[in-house]
Amino acid sequence: MNIQQAVAEDYTLVGTGRFLKSVEHSSLVVDTEKQIFYWNSKRIFGNIADWYRKVKKQPFIEKVDLFEACQNEVEVVVDLPDSSLINLFNARALETDYWTNYRHYTRETIARFSLGYSGEWHTIPIYENGRFVNFQCRKNQPKAMRHWYKNVGPHTFNFSILPFVKDYIVITESPVDAIMLDQYNIPAVSQTAGSGNTLLFSKNMVKFSNIKRIFIVYDNDNAGELGSLKVKDIFGDRAKTFTFTGFSNKYDVTDFFKDGHSRDEFCNLIGV
Repeated sequence: MNIQQAVAEDYTLVGTGRFLKSVEHSSLVVDTEKQIFYWNSKRIFGNIADWYRKVKKQPFIEKVDLFEACQNEVEVVVDLPDSSLINLFNARALETDYWTNYRHYTRETIARFSLGYSGEWHTIPIYENGRFVNFQCRKNQPKAMRHWYKNVGPHTFNFSILPFVKDYIVITESPVDAIMLDQYNIPAVSQTAGSGNTLLFSKNMVKFSNIKRIFIVYDNDNAGELGSLKVKDIFGDRAKTFTFTGFSNKYDVTDFFKDGHSRDEFCNLIGV
């Protein structure tokens, strides 16, 4: 039995090619190539074993060969988080204009960070120590943000570049701003807990030890100002804060580049 046959026992699937969608539930989609399903409205996904365990509420038993089947029945279990969703969501990244027209990312940036779309949420894969740990999920209308897996964060973002950075690094308030700076060839990192969290920077301070200058560039609001000062306290004199004072309320890195400013203008503005 394959995943589409398992799902079809309970719901009608329509479509041709790789992706099939349920008639009864539009957010239930089956990927016939990767043999996984994802049900966005219920935040359930996985392979055929997960379908039985999470949806049908019964174990999935698969006999792997005649000899083993005569002795035992094998239950298939998938570890979470499921990194196969990264490519699945990335394949749908351009189904909306969120990443291109709203965020102003190029297709190269979308591909480099494996940005995606789940059918409901726009997704940013988060890695730590080379291992996929979560998605940060975003919407524009209505504006919302959440994490795909609950109670497993917060996490650092883009810290994998730190061993290769010597002169300066920019710390942004959110991953979307770090991605924007990367697009303009400016080394940037962030974390997933917002402006008020400093624990991840203090825990990982040694990773910044060889970097000469640190620029903390947060949003133009009270939370951004307070948060940037707290991060500066961790790194001391080599750190400098910038929060777009004089710009409109809540103005941020992304707004700056969306308004047509250049890389050189940004670097001059923050004092690189």
